Amino acid sequence: MEYTTPEYTFDVYSIDIKDIGRFYNYYLDVEYGSPSINGFWGADSGFSTAPVPTGINQVLPVTNDKKVYLVIENPAYFTWNIVDIAIAQPVRYYLRVNDVKPIEHTPNTSELVSLTKNQGTTARKIKISDPSILALSFIDKGADSPDLYKDGGNIVFRKLNGHLEHPEIFKQLDGMGSMDYYNILVEPGTYFFAFTHSGSAGTEYIEYSSKVTSLTSMNTLDKDPDENIPLSQFTNINLSRWQNMPESATEGTSYGGGYAFNVDENFWYYGYNVSLEAADNQGIFDVDLNPTLGSLWDDTGNIFTDYTEGIQPSNTSSVPFKTDGGTNGDAFIIGCEDKFSSIYVDVDIAAVDDMFVWSFWNGGNWENFAGSHQFNDGTDNGTCSLSQDGKIVWDPGSGNMDDWEPYSGGESTGDELPNTNGRDLYLIRCRCSNSGAATPEVKSISLKKYIQIRFDLSTYVAYDLLEEEKEFYYYRATWGNWPNTYFDNFDNVWSGTDLSHTINRNHQAFDAAMLFALSDMYIYDYNGSSAGIPLKFNDTLTFSTAMFERPDLYQKDIYNVGDAIPARYSEHQNLSDLPYDSVYTINATEKEYLYIEINPKTIHDWTQLNLQVINGTVVNSGLLFPSDFNYNTLDIYDATYDFGEYLCGTFAEYYATGGANQNMSMEFGFITEKAYLYLNLAPDAQEYNTIIRLDVRQFGCPIMIIGGPGLPLWALILIIVGSVAGAGALGYLIYKLLKKKYPYKFKTPR
Repeated sequence: MEYTTPEYTFDVYSIDIKDIGRFYNYYLDVEYGSPSINGFWGADSGFSTAPVPTGINQVLPVTNDKKVYLVIENPAYFTWNIVDIAIAQPVRYYLRVNDVKPIEHTPNTSELVSLTKNQGTTARKIKISDPSILALSFIDKGADSPDLYKDGGNIVFRKLNGHLEHPEIFKQLDGMGSMDYYNILVEPGTYFFAFTHSGSAGTEYIEYSSKVTSLTSMNTLDKDPDENIPLSQFTNINLSRWQNMPESATEGTSYGGGYAFNVDENFWYYGYNVSLEAADNQGIFDVDLNPTLGSLWDDTGNIFTDYTEGIQPSNTSSVPFKTDGGTNGDAFIIGCEDKFSSIYVDVDIAAVDDMFVWSFWNGGNWENFAGSHQFNDGTDNGTCSLSQDGKIVWDPGSGNMDDWEPYSGGESTGDELPNTNGRDLYLIRCRCSNSGAATPEVKSISLKKYIQIRFDLSTYVAYDLLEEEKEFYYYRATWGNWPNTYFDNFDNVWSGTDLSHTINRNHQAFDAAMLFALSDMYIYDYNGSSAGIPLKFNDTLTFSTAMFERPDLYQKDIYNVGDAIPARYSEHQNLSDLPYDSVYTINATEKEYLYIEINPKTIHDWTQLNLQVINGTVVNSGLLFPSDFNYNTLDIYDATYDFGEYLCGTFAEYYATGGANQNMSMEFGFITEKAYLYLNLAPDAQEYNTIIRLDVRQFGCPIMIIGGPGLPLWALILIIVGSVAGAGALGYLIYKLLKKKYPYKFKTPR
């Protein structure tokens, strides 16, 4: 529509949102004038508002199936450039709104999207049947490509309980040129996403692909503090690389993967370990090589004898590793184009003298292997090298092994280097330091290729907050991140552990899930390059994970508040000797965490907590106020007491041998059906049994609760210890300050 007005304008447009499973494309162009343009979105608790951008092919954010109002206001109609002379500033604008119905997309397929400027916006929907990992990739095609619609970084949405929700757990992986990747933990449902024309003159193209991966079931284990969990109890997960990446992309990105498991209300102290084992990925890390050079250096005659064919793995005859009767310095040299990390030597006639030393060519001279190279000689039976069949290994990524340079020159008698015939060869040698040593003979030699990869790994643990069967809403509890990680076949096992969980959120039993996002994967090619050339990684990596609980480190107790009424407030308490009529005594020796469940006599009563710690050190302490943590109370929980936790402060360190015990007294409003006092103890500092003495009393004070749909009913407690008018004035002040955000209601005082 077109609208021009010669007077002050305040235009309101109502847009009916009949289906939140659609996108609403609008075109808003201001030809002249400077209006203020805002959108108003209806919600259960009132309205939210935000500026609305102008331009072509915009998408109107939608949160629910209520109306959206656009307000176009021109308050600065008059401007004064000369005293008493007004210049009119009318507004002229164009506004058009279209709804866009998503087109069905089949999971695990690709599609080339074409979008004209006149069409503006196109949308897709994908149906997910079970909790899964949804991987999406988007590749620009041509000079100009459509934009992927994002709302606060979110790209996919679904309908849930009359609202439009986005997945809480997703990872946008590093884009590569014209390609973007996403790994998303998705609940069952239909998801929508959209593309908008960027505004170029012609038709624009973008290709997108999807991959849906089911979650792998995983058990939660108990971990003994003094023992590691056997790798046999870990649960494997396969992370495959995107198969349709552009040829120009050097790094690899996986489809992602995930686990499904359960946690219970006792799941206080827990963590998980992620491992990558070479044994689980033998197709990648176990690569045999044949030597491409085998040459015996005669230090007496200064000549080389070629035994390359004689040391091949299929060989049955023997070759000498020194000359008979030669001088000190005879050596056998082994070479290969690919960097290698071990050799297996099949010894036919064993050495009997400890006169054989292994070294590598560092680009300037021969350098002996040392402990810093993680060198281990499996042919040494305790007497000398080459005394038995065995594997000789070293770590090409340790010490100064970066100096292991390939050699491509001709024969050099001064450096004792054989002719490589123009090939770049990594060389090692076995040198004899005694001419009188017996000559060992070897049937064959086989090599293991040195394999090194690099990756970024992110993991996310989430709880399902929907209690209905077969309905899910995952909410993030913790995440781990291991960027710029290198792993090779000498390491055998890489391991990462995450213990930084949000323990205060788990007071209920939940279904849980974990997302694995793996990106920026390279495999290094050391053929002719000592630094290695990063190449595209095309394989599947198998990781393994163990989710574990440490029940030995925490103790949980229950305290029921009795009839005792405190005679004075905490600031006047003498805690040197707590009253014994209501004190609860706990032995917390050798525990790292102590959780005391406090059940009040009266909910919504002002409460006093007195604590005495004997023979122990409290590192940290806090009060946890658990709500019914679910989808409907999520905003309430997050907005209250700092995500359900109120820190009491930190105790000083005291010992029985050093004087006073640790004492604490505090007061708080009891706002939930129960609360948890948690104490982070230091068991290593304990000299005697650690005793906790606790005394909790309630005042019996009447209270007034202020709350509403947008704020928890128990978020603010006013104690009527003075005049009712004073409490009412405080309540009215808070109401005035916050009324723009929440529609408050007053409940009758109990």
